[in-house]
Amino acid sequence: MKGLAEKLDNKGYDIEFSNVGFSYDTGDDVLKDVSFTAKQGEVTALIGPSGGGKTTISRLAARFWDADKGKITVGGMDISKIDSETMMSLYSLVFQDVTLYNNTVMENIRIGKMDATDEEVIAAAKLAHCDE
Repeated sequence: MKGLAEKLDNKGYDIEFSNVGFSYDTGDDVLKDVSFTAKQGEVTALIGPSGGGKTTISRLAARFWDADKGKITVGGMDISKIDSETMMSLYSLVFQDVTLYNNTVMENIRIGKMDATDEEVIAAAKLAHCDE
């Protein structure tokens, strides 16, 4: 896309929502004037009822959609001005609807690289802190 930054110049990884508004095609506001900062290295919890916008916030931060109003930044960079594929190098996402296959943990990890050796799978598990 023309005009989108392909090179990242972020200063850290704080995610900031500033007066963000969003609605789906129905036109009903899902988010209205939402502002908060999720600080790098800290735990940020989004708590609320089902349908309250928690998943929408995470998907806006990952730029699955663009906010209708306000601004979202990562490390000070406006995410709407960053190529979405380039921006995804800043994130690791784990959604609430995770699927595990009816197999061993080892084989579930191997799904990411079907020809991985056992040693490679164990190394990946250690990197993800799930080797216990």
